[in-house]
Amino acid sequence: MRVSGYLCWVLLGSLVISCSSSTGLTGGGSVSENPSPSGDAPSNPPLSSLKSKKISLFWDGNDVSNSDLKLQGNQSHLLDSTLFQESQLSMGGIIKSTPQKRNIVLVIDVSGSTGNNRMGMGSDPLTSSGTCARLEAVKAVMNSAKAQGPSQFSVITFNHDVVRRTANFTSNLNEMFPGENLSSILCFSSGGTNYSGALAAAENVLQRIPSDRAKEVYFVTDGEPRYWNGISTFDQECNFLSVCSGINEANRLKASGVLLGTVMLGQNTQGSFYLQSNISGRDPNQQLLHVQANHASDLVASLSALSVDGMVAGTFQYRDPRSEFWNSVNMLSVTSQSEFKIPTISFNPSLYPQGVEVQFVYATTRGYRHSGFANVGWR
Repeated sequence: MRVSGYLCWVLLGSLVISCSSSTGLTGGGSVSENPSPSGDAPSNPPLSSLKSKKISLFWDGNDVSNSDLKLQGNQSHLLDSTLFQESQLSMGGIIKSTPQKRNIVLVIDVSGSTGNNRMGMGSDPLTSSGTCARLEAVKAVMNSAKAQGPSQFSVITFNHDVVRRTANFTSNLNEMFPGENLSSILCFSSGGTNYSGALAAAENVLQRIPSDRAKEVYFVTDGEPRYWNGISTFDQECNFLSVCSGINEANRLKASGVLLGTVMLGQNTQGSFYLQSNISGRDPNQQLLHVQANHASDLVASLSALSVDGMVAGTFQYRDPRSEFWNSVNMLSVTSQSEFKIPTISFNPSLYPQGVEVQFVYATTRGYRHSGFANVGWR
């Protein structure tokens, strides 16, 4: 995930500093700043003509803020201190984020129990409208992930074996199984439940993905893994049999850095416990990536919430460059899924004679940790 946009203290998008006082930014003076990269140099008016009280420091792309003085980020800038005499500086705004490129594998159970009404099990048969919760959940995850940033998807369906899999990753639902009815693939119900084969297929498809892309697997099932003898679907529970338990495959996925989330469809508490104990991965806060959708009608919301890549923790800091100590603001309380709303913080420039250093660090629900910094000084 990288940070984009503009505003506030510091981001990989833009830093806006608002200077407020009774005198404003009047007078002459000069500004010394490092040159911007070729082609990115902003056009700045003479300081004497500055009427606004905003200075914008930006990193990613072109600055789009309504500021009179625009400074290229990833550099140190020195401003004439006479500009800020008898002034209070205030910094605040929003840090917005765009998720990292993601490759998401949706592993969907199509065993026989998904299509009937057995007590406590997930029932998700094909409806009269030609769809089912599993198909609608796949659509919802694709739409929400693509709205957050560049994402590509693969779908694997399984029972006692891998039933269907997409040939390649794609961002287009219609390209997954060209010319075929998706409801006949994702709303299918027959056979047993082999976790191992399905997770091995996910492991295999992710091996072709470049290292700069996030790798995620979301595993949806309505029951525990069951051994299949070629005749009977439910003759014996897998438990810890390596042939179908999925434990070895799940451990390999997690050890390789793949985020592995699980969904238990239906009121199968024993199956949910099995997933949490043996299959599910964890988020940056060490919380299990697992949800239980008690009914088919809950599946869309449950899987969508599990797969959202939102900000979950963040700290914003500023200090005098001469100090080893940072003033910190915990941004968790002002966090939404895609941005931090930074509270406005004011300070007296005379107490920061060498300027101010700012930095932030944040983590997301999908395990990605990012940081940024900037230095603005005066002389």
